Amino acid sequence: MLGKRLELERPALQELPLRRTTDYEEAIVTVTSTSGFTLKKVFYSVPSRLIGHRLRVRLYDAFSAPRR
Repeated sequence: MLGKRLELERPALQELPLRRTTDYEEAIVTVTSTSGFTLKKVFYSVPSRLIGHRLRVRLYDAFSAPRR
């Protein structure tokens, strides 16, 4: 049954892109003296050794987060 459905859909399928599309939002943040940063109204804590550093972070939405 699956084979028949696949054969019906195959003509409508397109080739995959050469590269994967971006499924996250990227932002540059600065770590504050309280050892964290705020992104989209959410406070994230990081190791204190990063205070004053600028970080590039990737923010995934709940539906596109990478699976581990």
